[in-house]
Amino acid sequence: MRWWARSAPKGFPVASADALRGELARRMAGVQRHRLLQGFPMAPMMGASRSGVVSPRKTDPRRPVILGVLPHTFCVPALKGCGFCTFPHEANDASMMVPLAAAIAREIVSRGHHVGHRSVRAVYFGGGTANLTSTPALAIVVGALAGHRVRGAEVTLEGVPRFFSEEQLELLASLGDVRLRISMGVQTFDEGWLQRMGRQHIGSPSQVEAAVALAGMKSAATSIDLLINLPGQPVAAMLDDVRRAMALGVDQICVYHLVLRDGLPVPWASDPTMMAALPSNEAAFDAWRAVRGALFDAGYRQTTLTNFERGGGQPFVYEAESFAPHRCDAIGVGPGAISGVNFGGPEAALKWINRSTAAAYLGAAGSRVDRVYLYEPYEEALMQLTRGLALLRVPLDEGPLAARSGVFEPELAVLQEAGLVGVEAQEVTLTERGMFYADSVAGLLAWRSVTHRGAVGLNEPAELHMG
Repeated sequence: MRWWARSAPKGFPVASADALRGELARRMAGVQRHRLLQGFPMAPMMGASRSGVVSPRKTDPRRPVILGVLPHTFCVPALKGCGFCTFPHEANDASMMVPLAAAIAREIVSRGHHVGHRSVRAVYFGGGTANLTSTPALAIVVGALAGHRVRGAEVTLEGVPRFFSEEQLELLASLGDVRLRISMGVQTFDEGWLQRMGRQHIGSPSQVEAAVALAGMKSAATSIDLLINLPGQPVAAMLDDVRRAMALGVDQICVYHLVLRDGLPVPWASDPTMMAALPSNEAAFDAWRAVRGALFDAGYRQTTLTNFERGGGQPFVYEAESFAPHRCDAIGVGPGAISGVNFGGPEAALKWINRSTAAAYLGAAGSRVDRVYLYEPYEEALMQLTRGLALLRVPLDEGPLAARSGVFEPELAVLQEAGLVGVEAQEVTLTERGMFYADSVAGLLAWRSVTHRGAVGLNEPAELHMG
Protein backbone atom coordinates (compact mmCIF):
# COMPACT_ATOMS: atom_id res chain seq x y z
CA MET A 1 0.00 0.00 0.00
CA ARG A 2 1.49 3.34 -1.02
CA TRP A 3 0.78 6.57 0.89
CA TRP A 4 1.50 10.09 -0.26
CA ALA A 5 2.70 13.04 1.83
CA ARG A 6 0.70 13.90 4.88
CA SER A 7 -0.64 17.44 5.11
CA ALA A 8 -3.00 18.17 7.99
CA PRO A 9 -3.31 21.31 10.13
CA LYS A 10 -1.40 21.73 13.37
CA GLY A 11 -3.31 20.15 16.21
CA PHE A 12 -5.23 17.74 13.94
CA PRO A 13 -6.39 14.95 16.27
CA VAL A 14 -4.78 11.54 16.30
CA ALA A 15 -7.11 8.58 16.72
CA SER A 16 -6.10 5.06 17.67
CA ALA A 17 -7.24 2.12 15.61
CA ASP A 18 -9.46 1.01 18.50
CA ALA A 19 -11.12 4.43 18.66
CA LEU A 20 -11.75 4.36 14.92
CA ARG A 21 -13.14 0.82 15.13
CA GLY A 22 -15.53 1.91 17.87
CA GLU A 23 -16.70 4.92 15.90
CA LEU A 24 -17.22 2.79 12.80
CA ALA A 25 -19.28 0.27 14.75
CA ARG A 26 -21.45 3.08 16.14
CA ARG A 27 -22.10 4.44 12.68
CA MET A 28 -22.83 1.04 11.14
CA ALA A 29 -25.48 0.44 13.81
CA GLY A 30 -27.39 3.53 12.67
CA VAL A 31 -29.48 4.38 9.61
CA GLN A 32 -27.63 4.17 6.30
CA ARG A 33 -28.66 6.88 3.85
CA HIS A 34 -26.72 5.91 0.69
CA ARG A 35 -27.13 9.33 -0.88
CA LEU A 36 -23.94 11.20 0.03
CA LEU A 37 -25.26 14.07 -2.06
CA GLN A 38 -23.09 16.78 -0.61
CA GLY A 39 -19.83 15.29 0.55
CA PHE A 40 -17.89 17.14 3.25
CA PRO A 41 -19.17 19.30 4.87
CA MET A 42 -22.88 18.88 5.41
CA ALA A 43 -24.94 22.05 5.69
CA PRO A 44 -24.97 22.37 9.53
CA MET A 45 -21.18 22.78 9.50
CA MET A 46 -21.28 25.64 7.02
CA GLY A 47 -21.19 29.20 8.30
CA ALA A 48 -23.79 31.84 7.62
CA SER A 49 -23.05 34.13 4.71
CA ARG A 50 -22.42 37.44 6.46
CA SER A 51 -22.17 39.63 3.38
CA GLY A 52 -24.46 37.49 1.27
CA VAL A 53 -21.88 37.62 -1.51
CA VAL A 54 -19.99 34.71 -3.02
CA SER A 55 -17.38 35.60 -5.60
CA PRO A 56 -14.33 33.38 -6.09
CA ARG A 57 -11.54 35.44 -7.57
CA LYS A 58 -10.97 32.96 -10.37
CA THR A 59 -12.30 29.71 -11.75
CA ASP A 60 -10.39 27.53 -14.19
CA PRO A 61 -11.73 28.16 -17.72
CA ARG A 62 -10.43 24.76 -18.82
CA ARG A 63 -12.67 22.86 -16.42
CA PRO A 64 -16.18 21.90 -17.49
CA VAL A 65 -19.16 22.91 -15.41
CA ILE A 66 -22.53 21.40 -14.53
CA LEU A 67 -25.60 23.45 -13.66
CA GLY A 68 -28.24 22.51 -11.12
CA VAL A 69 -31.51 24.44 -11.37
CA LEU A 70 -34.07 24.26 -8.55
CA PRO A 71 -37.09 26.08 -10.00
CA HIS A 72 -39.02 26.06 -6.70
CA THR A 73 -39.50 24.23 -3.41
CA PHE A 74 -43.10 23.13 -3.95
CA CYS A 75 -44.64 19.67 -3.77
CA VAL A 76 -48.16 18.23 -3.79
CA PRO A 77 -48.33 14.88 -1.94
CA ALA A 78 -51.48 13.98 -0.04
CA LEU A 79 -49.31 13.42 3.05
CA LYS A 80 -46.67 15.76 4.38
CA GLY A 81 -43.48 14.77 2.59
CA CYS A 82 -44.96 11.47 1.36
CA GLY A 83 -44.89 10.30 4.97
CA PHE A 84 -41.14 9.63 4.85
CA CYS A 85 -39.45 12.39 2.82
CA THR A 86 -36.91 14.55 4.67
CA PHE A 87 -36.13 16.86 1.74
CA PRO A 88 -37.08 20.53 2.16
CA HIS A 89 -40.43 21.19 0.55
CA GLU A 90 -43.34 23.61 0.77
CA ALA A 91 -47.01 23.54 -0.18
CA ASN A 92 -47.55 24.49 -3.81
CA ASP A 93 -48.11 28.20 -4.46
CA ALA A 94 -48.70 28.68 -8.19
CA SER A 95 -48.66 32.47 -7.81
CA MET A 96 -44.95 32.35 -6.92
CA MET A 97 -43.80 30.27 -9.91
CA VAL A 98 -43.16 33.15 -12.33
CA PRO A 99 -41.58 35.49 -9.72
CA LEU A 100 -39.28 32.65 -8.67
CA ALA A 101 -38.37 31.93 -12.29
CA ALA A 102 -37.56 35.61 -12.87
CA ALA A 103 -35.32 35.65 -9.79
CA ILE A 104 -33.59 32.45 -10.91
CA ALA A 105 -33.01 33.95 -14.35
CA ARG A 106 -31.32 36.92 -12.70
CA GLU A 107 -29.18 34.58 -10.61
CA ILE A 108 -28.13 32.70 -13.76
CA VAL A 109 -27.00 35.99 -15.28
CA SER A 110 -25.18 36.94 -12.07
CA ARG A 111 -23.27 33.65 -12.12
CA GLY A 112 -21.95 34.36 -15.61
CA HIS A 113 -18.46 35.01 -14.23
CA HIS A 114 -18.47 31.48 -12.76
CA VAL A 115 -19.70 29.83 -15.94
CA GLY A 116 -18.28 32.22 -18.55
CA HIS A 117 -17.55 30.53 -21.85
CA ARG A 118 -16.87 27.14 -20.31
CA SER A 119 -18.49 24.03 -21.66
CA VAL A 120 -21.67 23.11 -19.75
CA ARG A 121 -21.69 19.31 -19.63
CA ALA A 122 -25.10 18.89 -18.03
CA VAL A 123 -28.08 20.82 -16.69
CA TYR A 124 -30.32 19.24 -14.04
CA PHE A 125 -33.75 20.68 -13.20
CA GLY A 126 -34.42 19.30 -9.74
CA GLY A 127 -34.53 17.83 -7.19
CA GLY A 128 -37.97 17.58 -5.84
CA THR A 129 -40.99 18.16 -8.03
CA ALA A 130 -39.31 20.38 -10.62
CA ASN A 131 -41.81 19.36 -13.30
CA LEU A 132 -44.55 21.08 -11.29
CA THR A 133 -43.11 24.31 -12.75
CA SER A 134 -45.58 26.12 -15.00
CA THR A 135 -44.76 26.45 -18.68
CA PRO A 136 -44.39 30.27 -18.54
CA ALA A 137 -42.02 29.98 -15.57
CA LEU A 138 -39.94 27.26 -17.22
CA ALA A 139 -39.70 29.37 -20.38
CA ILE A 140 -38.14 32.21 -18.38
CA VAL A 141 -35.44 29.96 -16.93
CA VAL A 142 -34.73 28.27 -20.26
CA GLY A 143 -34.38 31.70 -21.86
CA ALA A 144 -31.72 32.67 -19.32
CA LEU A 145 -29.82 29.41 -19.84
CA ALA A 146 -29.68 30.00 -23.60
CA GLY A 147 -26.98 32.60 -22.95
CA HIS A 148 -24.52 29.91 -21.88
CA ARG A 149 -22.83 27.11 -23.78
CA VAL A 150 -25.47 24.47 -23.13
CA ARG A 151 -25.87 23.29 -26.71
CA GLY A 152 -25.15 19.57 -26.79
CA ALA A 153 -25.44 19.19 -23.01
CA GLU A 154 -27.39 16.53 -21.15
CA VAL A 155 -30.57 18.16 -19.78
CA THR A 156 -32.64 16.40 -17.12
CA LEU A 157 -36.06 17.31 -15.73
CA GLU A 158 -36.96 15.69 -12.41
CA GLY A 159 -40.44 15.28 -10.98
CA VAL A 160 -43.40 13.01 -10.38
CA PRO A 161 -44.94 10.98 -13.22
CA ARG A 162 -48.19 12.94 -13.43
CA PHE A 163 -46.77 16.34 -14.33
CA PHE A 164 -44.44 15.66 -17.26
CA SER A 165 -45.74 17.39 -20.39
CA GLU A 166 -44.93 17.70 -24.07
CA GLU A 167 -44.56 21.48 -23.68
CA GLN A 168 -41.87 21.06 -21.00
CA LEU A 169 -39.76 18.71 -23.09
CA GLU A 170 -40.08 20.92 -26.16
CA LEU A 171 -38.90 23.93 -24.15
CA LEU A 172 -35.84 22.05 -22.94
CA ALA A 173 -35.11 20.74 -26.42
CA SER A 174 -35.08 24.35 -27.66
CA LEU A 175 -31.72 24.80 -25.90
CA GLY A 176 -30.26 23.12 -28.97
CA ASP A 177 -29.08 19.59 -29.76
CA VAL A 178 -29.36 18.53 -26.11
CA ARG A 179 -29.70 15.01 -24.76
CA LEU A 180 -32.97 14.99 -22.83
CA ARG A 181 -33.77 12.87 -19.79
CA ILE A 182 -36.68 12.74 -17.39
CA SER A 183 -36.16 11.50 -13.83
CA MET A 184 -39.20 10.25 -11.93
CA GLY A 185 -39.76 9.60 -8.26
CA VAL A 186 -41.77 6.38 -8.61
CA GLN A 187 -40.84 4.80 -5.24
CA THR A 188 -43.00 1.71 -5.85
CA PHE A 189 -45.60 0.28 -8.22
CA ASP A 190 -47.56 -1.19 -5.29
CA GLU A 191 -50.81 0.77 -5.07
CA GLY A 192 -51.26 -0.01 -1.40
CA TRP A 193 -47.91 1.57 -0.60
CA LEU A 194 -48.63 4.48 -2.94
CA GLN A 195 -51.73 5.26 -0.87
CA ARG A 196 -49.71 5.13 2.36
CA MET A 197 -47.30 7.59 0.74
CA GLY A 198 -50.05 9.87 -0.48
CA ARG A 199 -48.75 9.45 -4.04
CA GLN A 200 -51.64 7.58 -5.61
CA HIS A 201 -52.70 10.61 -7.67
CA ILE A 202 -49.23 11.74 -8.79
CA GLY A 203 -47.35 8.47 -9.33
CA SER A 204 -49.73 5.64 -10.18
CA PRO A 205 -48.47 2.82 -12.42
CA SER A 206 -50.52 4.13 -15.35
CA GLN A 207 -49.03 7.61 -14.91
CA VAL A 208 -45.53 6.12 -14.90
CA GLU A 209 -46.29 4.30 -18.15
CA ALA A 210 -47.65 7.49 -19.71
CA ALA A 211 -44.53 9.44 -18.74
CA VAL A 212 -42.24 6.78 -20.21
CA ALA A 213 -44.28 6.80 -23.41
CA LEU A 214 -44.09 10.61 -23.62
CA ALA A 215 -40.34 10.50 -23.14
CA GLY A 216 -40.05 7.99 -25.97
CA MET A 217 -42.03 10.27 -28.29
CA LYS A 218 -39.65 13.14 -27.53
CA SER A 219 -36.45 11.04 -27.74
CA ALA A 220 -35.82 11.58 -24.03
CA ALA A 221 -34.09 9.02 -21.85
CA THR A 222 -35.86 7.85 -18.71
CA SER A 223 -34.79 7.36 -15.11
CA ILE A 224 -36.89 6.22 -12.17
CA ASP A 225 -36.30 6.13 -8.42
CA LEU A 226 -37.42 3.12 -6.40
CA LEU A 227 -37.47 2.70 -2.62
CA ILE A 228 -36.61 -0.62 -1.05
CA ASN A 229 -36.75 -1.90 2.54
CA LEU A 230 -40.10 -0.30 3.27
CA PRO A 231 -41.50 -1.43 6.64
CA GLY A 232 -42.36 -5.11 6.37
CA GLN A 233 -41.76 -5.19 2.60
CA PRO A 234 -40.83 -8.69 1.36
CA VAL A 235 -37.81 -9.02 -0.90
CA ALA A 236 -40.10 -10.52 -3.53
CA ALA A 237 -42.06 -7.24 -3.63
CA MET A 238 -38.85 -5.22 -4.08
CA LEU A 239 -37.83 -7.47 -6.94
CA ASP A 240 -41.28 -7.11 -8.50
CA ASP A 241 -40.90 -3.32 -8.51
CA VAL A 242 -37.51 -3.60 -10.21
CA ARG A 243 -38.81 -6.04 -12.83
CA ARG A 244 -41.77 -3.78 -13.62
CA ALA A 245 -39.38 -0.89 -14.14
CA MET A 246 -37.16 -2.99 -16.40
CA ALA A 247 -40.20 -4.15 -18.38
CA LEU A 248 -40.96 -0.50 -19.19
CA GLY A 249 -37.51 -0.23 -20.80
CA VAL A 250 -36.29 2.64 -18.66
CA ASP A 251 -32.67 3.62 -19.16
CA GLN A 252 -31.74 4.16 -15.52
CA ILE A 253 -33.09 2.64 -12.31
CA CYS A 254 -32.09 4.31 -9.05
CA VAL A 255 -32.52 2.17 -5.93
CA TYR A 256 -32.73 3.89 -2.55
CA HIS A 257 -32.81 2.24 0.85
CA LEU A 258 -35.54 3.90 2.95
CA VAL A 259 -34.25 6.40 5.51
CA LEU A 260 -36.43 6.26 8.63
CA ARG A 261 -35.55 6.50 12.30
CA ASP A 262 -36.90 7.76 15.59
CA GLY A 263 -36.96 11.52 15.83
CA LEU A 264 -37.24 12.32 12.13
CA PRO A 265 -39.91 15.01 11.56
CA VAL A 266 -42.00 12.84 9.23
CA PRO A 267 -45.34 11.08 9.86
CA TRP A 268 -44.02 7.55 9.43
CA ALA A 269 -41.45 8.07 12.21
CA SER A 270 -44.35 8.66 14.63
CA ASP A 271 -46.09 5.44 13.65
CA PRO A 272 -45.02 2.61 16.04
CA THR A 273 -46.26 -0.04 13.63
CA MET A 274 -44.15 1.33 10.80
CA MET A 275 -41.08 1.66 12.98
CA ALA A 276 -41.42 -1.85 14.40
CA ALA A 277 -41.59 -3.32 10.88
CA LEU A 278 -38.31 -1.81 9.68
CA PRO A 279 -35.65 -4.41 8.81
CA SER A 280 -32.31 -4.57 10.59
CA ASN A 281 -29.35 -3.20 8.69
CA GLU A 282 -28.11 -6.70 7.91
CA ALA A 283 -31.52 -7.79 6.60
CA ALA A 284 -31.72 -4.58 4.56
CA PHE A 285 -28.24 -5.30 3.19
CA ASP A 286 -29.31 -8.78 2.08
CA ALA A 287 -32.38 -7.32 0.34
CA TRP A 288 -30.27 -4.68 -1.40
CA ARG A 289 -27.88 -7.38 -2.61
CA ALA A 290 -30.80 -9.33 -4.08
CA VAL A 291 -32.09 -6.27 -5.94
CA ARG A 292 -28.60 -5.40 -7.17
CA GLY A 293 -28.12 -8.96 -8.41
CA ALA A 294 -31.41 -8.87 -10.32
CA LEU A 295 -30.35 -5.68 -12.08
CA PHE A 296 -26.99 -7.18 -13.03
CA ASP A 297 -28.70 -10.33 -14.32
CA ALA A 298 -30.86 -8.14 -16.58
CA GLY A 299 -27.84 -6.41 -18.09
CA TYR A 300 -27.84 -3.18 -16.08
CA ARG A 301 -24.50 -1.78 -14.90
CA GLN A 302 -23.98 0.03 -11.62
CA THR A 303 -22.64 3.57 -12.13
CA THR A 304 -23.10 5.04 -8.63
CA LEU A 305 -24.15 3.81 -5.20
CA THR A 306 -27.80 4.10 -6.20
CA ASN A 307 -27.88 4.26 -10.01
CA PHE A 308 -28.01 1.39 -12.49
CA GLU A 309 -27.96 2.07 -16.23
CA ARG A 310 -29.17 -0.21 -18.97
CA GLY A 311 -26.32 -1.85 -20.85
CA GLY A 312 -25.47 -0.58 -24.31
CA GLY A 313 -26.73 2.96 -23.73
CA GLN A 314 -24.76 6.20 -23.65
CA PRO A 315 -23.62 6.86 -20.06
CA PHE A 316 -25.34 9.69 -18.24
CA VAL A 317 -23.20 12.70 -17.47
CA TYR A 318 -24.61 14.70 -14.56
CA GLU A 319 -24.07 12.14 -11.82
CA ALA A 320 -20.57 11.19 -12.94
CA GLU A 321 -19.42 14.81 -13.03
CA SER A 322 -21.21 15.87 -9.85
CA PHE A 323 -19.38 13.22 -7.82
CA ALA A 324 -15.95 14.27 -9.15
CA PRO A 325 -15.48 17.81 -7.79
CA HIS A 326 -11.77 17.77 -8.64
CA ARG A 327 -12.68 17.47 -12.34
CA CYS A 328 -15.79 19.59 -12.72
CA ASP A 329 -17.22 22.73 -11.08
CA ALA A 330 -20.88 22.76 -10.06
CA ILE A 331 -23.08 25.87 -10.04
CA GLY A 332 -26.55 25.68 -8.47
CA VAL A 333 -29.27 28.30 -8.87
CA GLY A 334 -32.66 28.61 -7.19
CA PRO A 335 -33.86 28.08 -3.60
CA GLY A 336 -31.69 25.61 -1.70
CA ALA A 337 -29.27 25.14 -4.61
CA ILE A 338 -25.71 23.97 -3.84
CA SER A 339 -22.52 25.11 -5.62
CA GLY A 340 -18.88 24.07 -5.39
CA VAL A 341 -15.88 25.37 -7.32
CA ASN A 342 -12.07 25.24 -7.50
CA PHE A 343 -11.42 21.84 -5.87
CA GLY A 344 -7.81 21.02 -6.59
CA GLY A 345 -7.19 24.32 -8.38
CA PRO A 346 -4.83 27.17 -7.54
CA GLU A 347 -7.60 29.23 -5.94
CA ALA A 348 -9.30 28.28 -2.66
CA ALA A 349 -12.16 25.82 -3.01
CA LEU A 350 -15.55 27.17 -2.04
CA LYS A 351 -19.00 25.73 -1.43
CA TRP A 352 -22.22 27.68 -0.90
CA ILE A 353 -25.92 26.99 -0.43
CA ASN A 354 -28.77 29.33 -1.34
CA ARG A 355 -31.62 30.32 0.96
CA SER A 356 -33.89 27.32 1.11
CA THR A 357 -37.49 28.61 1.08
CA ALA A 358 -39.28 30.38 -1.74
CA ALA A 359 -40.03 33.44 0.40
CA ALA A 360 -36.48 33.73 1.73
CA TYR A 361 -35.01 33.33 -1.73
CA LEU A 362 -37.29 35.96 -3.23
CA GLY A 363 -36.96 38.32 -0.27
CA ALA A 364 -33.18 38.35 -0.13
CA ALA A 365 -31.54 41.66 -0.93
CA GLY A 366 -28.65 41.20 -3.33
CA SER A 367 -27.13 37.73 -3.16
CA ARG A 368 -29.40 34.83 -2.21
CA VAL A 369 -26.61 32.81 -0.60
CA ASP A 370 -27.35 31.48 2.89
CA ARG A 371 -24.32 29.36 3.89
CA VAL A 372 -20.69 29.35 2.78
CA TYR A 373 -17.69 27.10 3.37
CA LEU A 374 -14.09 27.96 2.49
CA TYR A 375 -11.96 24.81 2.43
CA GLU A 376 -8.58 24.20 3.99
CA PRO A 377 -6.28 22.35 1.55
CA TYR A 378 -6.61 18.99 3.33
CA GLU A 379 -10.41 19.44 3.38
CA GLU A 380 -10.45 19.61 -0.41
CA ALA A 381 -9.02 16.10 -0.35
CA LEU A 382 -11.70 15.07 2.14
CA MET A 383 -14.39 16.48 -0.15
CA GLN A 384 -13.00 14.56 -3.12
CA LEU A 385 -12.89 11.38 -1.05
CA THR A 386 -16.32 11.56 0.61
CA ARG A 387 -18.20 12.78 -2.47
CA GLY A 388 -16.32 10.50 -4.83
CA LEU A 389 -17.40 7.41 -2.90
CA ALA A 390 -20.73 7.64 -4.71
CA LEU A 391 -18.86 6.60 -7.87
CA LEU A 392 -17.75 3.40 -6.06
CA ARG A 393 -14.04 4.16 -6.49
CA VAL A 394 -11.90 7.22 -5.80
CA PRO A 395 -8.45 7.80 -7.35
CA LEU A 396 -5.73 8.64 -4.85
CA ASP A 397 -3.36 10.03 -7.48
CA GLU A 398 -5.66 12.72 -8.88
CA GLY A 399 -6.81 16.12 -7.66
CA PRO A 400 -6.28 17.17 -4.02
CA LEU A 401 -5.86 13.55 -2.89
CA ALA A 402 -2.65 13.19 -4.91
CA ALA A 403 -0.80 15.16 -2.22
CA ARG A 404 -2.88 14.49 0.88
CA SER A 405 -4.33 10.99 0.85
CA GLY A 406 -1.95 10.02 3.65
CA VAL A 407 -4.02 12.10 6.08
CA PHE A 408 -6.68 9.39 5.86
CA GLU A 409 -4.40 6.36 6.21
CA PRO A 410 -5.66 5.40 9.71
CA GLU A 411 -9.33 5.50 8.64
CA LEU A 412 -8.73 3.63 5.41
CA ALA A 413 -6.79 0.93 7.24
CA VAL A 414 -9.71 0.34 9.65
CA LEU A 415 -12.25 0.42 6.80
CA GLN A 416 -10.19 -2.09 4.85
CA GLU A 417 -9.92 -4.32 7.92
CA ALA A 418 -13.72 -4.21 8.22
CA GLY A 419 -14.15 -5.33 4.62
CA LEU A 420 -15.77 -2.08 3.50
CA VAL A 421 -13.07 -0.79 1.14
CA GLY A 422 -10.14 -2.00 -0.89
CA VAL A 423 -7.05 0.19 -1.20
CA GLU A 424 -4.75 -0.69 -4.07
CA ALA A 425 -3.52 0.51 -7.44
CA GLN A 426 -3.71 4.10 -6.19
CA GLU A 427 -7.45 4.04 -5.61
CA VAL A 428 -10.02 3.37 -2.91
CA THR A 429 -12.77 0.99 -3.96
CA LEU A 430 -15.96 0.22 -2.08
CA THR A 431 -16.70 -3.46 -1.58
CA GLU A 432 -20.27 -4.67 -1.98
CA ARG A 433 -20.71 -4.43 1.78
CA GLY A 434 -19.02 -1.04 1.73
CA MET A 435 -21.56 0.19 -0.81
CA PHE A 436 -24.41 -0.52 1.55
CA TYR A 437 -22.54 1.04 4.48
CA ALA A 438 -21.10 3.92 2.43
CA ASP A 439 -22.65 6.45 4.78
CA SER A 440 -20.62 4.97 7.65
CA VAL A 441 -17.51 4.94 5.47
CA ALA A 442 -17.87 8.64 4.65
CA GLY A 443 -18.73 9.48 8.23
CA LEU A 444 -15.62 7.81 9.59
CA LEU A 445 -13.42 9.56 7.03
CA ALA A 446 -14.81 12.93 8.14
CA TRP A 447 -14.92 12.17 11.88
CA ARG A 448 -11.54 13.57 12.90
CA SER A 449 -12.07 16.70 10.82
CA VAL A 450 -15.43 17.34 12.44
CA THR A 451 -13.93 16.69 15.89
CA HIS A 452 -11.05 19.05 15.17
CA ARG A 453 -13.32 21.86 13.98
CA GLY A 454 -15.53 21.47 17.03
CA ALA A 455 -12.51 21.55 19.37
CA VAL A 456 -11.29 24.87 17.95
CA GLY A 457 -14.75 26.43 17.93
CA LEU A 458 -15.37 26.38 14.18
CA ASN A 459 -18.60 24.41 14.43
CA GLU A 460 -20.85 22.83 17.00
CA PRO A 461 -20.37 19.08 17.46
CA ALA A 462 -23.15 17.41 15.51
CA GLU A 463 -24.63 13.93 15.68
CA LEU A 464 -24.82 13.68 11.93
CA HIS A 465 -23.72 10.90 9.62
CA MET A 466 -20.93 13.01 8.16
CA GLY A 467 -20.60 15.57 10.91
